[in-house]
Amino acid sequence: MTINKLLGAVAAIALLAGAAQAQTVSIDLDGNFDGATVPSELNGPLTGTAILDFALDDVFVAIGAGGVVQASFSLNNATFNGPVPAAAWTQSTSTECNFGTPALGGGAGGTSIAFNSTVDLRLCGDAAGTVDATANDGYITLPIAVTDPSLPVSIDVSFTPTADAGGYAGVASNSVVHKQSRFLTSDITAGVVANNTFTADGTALDVGASGVLGTIDLGSFPAGAATVTDLGISIVGAPGGAAADAAPTPAAQDIATAGSLAVTFPSGTTGLGGLTLNAVSCGAPVAGVYTCPIAGGGLDAIDGGAAGYAIAITADGNPATAVVPQTPTAVLTVTGAAGYTVAGATGALAPIDLNDGISVTPVTNSNFAWTRIGSGGTESNFRMNFASDAVAAAVTEIRVAVADGNGVSAQTIALTKTTDASTGFRQLGSTLVFNSAALGTVAGGSGNANITSVSLQHDDVTLTPLAAAAATPLRQLVNRAPGTFVATPGLASDN
Repeated sequence: MTINKLLGAVAAIALLAGAAQAQTVSIDLDGNFDGATVPSELNGPLTGTAILDFALDDVFVAIGAGGVVQASFSLNNATFNGPVPAAAWTQSTSTECNFGTPALGGGAGGTSIAFNSTVDLRLCGDAAGTVDATANDGYITLPIAVTDPSLPVSIDVSFTPTADAGGYAGVASNSVVHKQSRFLTSDITAGVVANNTFTADGTALDVGASGVLGTIDLGSFPAGAATVTDLGISIVGAPGGAAADAAPTPAAQDIATAGSLAVTFPSGTTGLGGLTLNAVSCGAPVAGVYTCPIAGGGLDAIDGGAAGYAIAITADGNPATAVVPQTPTAVLTVTGAAGYTVAGATGALAPIDLNDGISVTPVTNSNFAWTRIGSGGTESNFRMNFASDAVAAAVTEIRVAVADGNGVSAQTIALTKTTDASTGFRQLGSTLVFNSAALGTVAGGSGNANITSVSLQHDDVTLTPLAAAAATPLRQLVNRAPGTFVATPGLASDN
């Protein structure tokens, strides 16, 4: 689980020989590491190692016999994170392309350094005009501290003849080696409510219930962002098809050193047999909280790997310890590596329910403006239609939520089935009806208020929650003076 703090695919500079008098520089930005995969933000300096690799076969064949070339490197939006070591320039297995030790600059906090060639560069390669895969290349390793992580870091590179140039004119280029542009986020998603239904005695999950409380996404990129993998070096091939010698991979650095998921059961863990994260037990709870350590593959996921770790529960099967219905919550905490603040996540998980066969379902389109509560004034009649008499009979209670009004305080008025229209709701075949008088009787007062919602308590086998939600109540205003019904708006919802 490694993510480099500075470079993903280092832009490799290749000094290529087209003709003896016309050298060119080619920059490969394929796979450039766009960002240090920082889940939240940097809380300290961003440091790392920049490695630039060079294909130098026959690049200097036109220089004079006493020619000297200075290789210069200048940092933009970065400084040297300590002195550049004497061995910063490395040739592969041959000394024919050696640029020796630093000749100028390279101190801690500096931004530029130069190396002078120390050998006859005409021998850096084989016979003039030919190229092969022999080790005649070099690479430079620079310790870097980024000045502003939100801005790109680049390195200006030049090879300039300083003595007996002959036909060699030198080259210069700029290589972007770091660009901070992407961030990881983590989130917790609740599972399907029906997955966590226990038997009425609370000792086991119902048949077909999985006990999945939710899933945790340990690290994901925003939509459209590509997945960033561990650091790799991108090498420009030398002309003629021979590959440049590969420089070593810069030092890798994790962005997260530890993580944990805390799942809290506010009503206690009585009746629960355990909790798992990604099928791994989280151990015994402490004060209603299961704590699941995250390591190994989990930290890999935080660094941008696979996501989707399931949070699941089981029952203990003990008839004496029934599960308590409740809604647990989860908190992901991540410890960032040096220089990193890693985003955690908080979320409510799916509720735990006991299957008593009864559900309470809010009905759609069930708010009504300024409704009479109690007798007097302009009263209202309400009716709700169902598929059959049996389905209507599945409703055991109608709950009407009202806001603060004139003479009426905010409350939920629970109407039960009755034959008296003034005290509850009545069933007339496949239709349920109730009125203002019944609302006032149960509320113990009268006045006017806005009805904010209507919910049904019902047998959830005969009347499914989906069908209950669709049982939109219809309202009819009653003009008491002439004793007739006036449809304003008639049998329709005020929505």
